[in-house]
Amino acid sequence: MGGIRPSFFNDCLLAATARSHGHLIVTHNREDFNLIARVEPGVRTVRPFA
Repeated sequence: MGGIRPSFFNDCLLAATARSHGHLIVTHNREDFNLIARVEPGVRTVRPFA
């Protein structure tokens, strides 16, 4: 898959689902989700509290 981790595709599915329901994603993986947000506007993320 050209160097793309399989987990990135899972992140894409999670981001699209969360966006369609208006949910916020709590994750340490901001790098991948910021990349996804560039092509899927409306994806919102925050870092976990702890």
